[in-house]
Amino acid sequence: MKTARKMTLLLVIAILALPISALAREDGAPTSALGMADAIRSNASGISGLYFNPAGMSQMFLYSLESGYTF
Repeated sequence: MKTARKMTLLLVIAILALPISALAREDGAPTSALGMADAIRSNASGISGLYFNPAGMSQMFLYSLESGYTF
């Protein structure tokens, strides 16, 4: 009986230790979109404004440099 409990515990730990693939955002939204409840289309600042709201870029006069990492 103790062996069955140990094996069950070991199996549960092994399953929980396996990496689970996360769902990645493929639309290119930056992390600021998550903080604004996905309202990135109303914010035209930054490099992401070229993709999400190109009409709003004419109202901004700034230089912007951003970087990101995806895998």
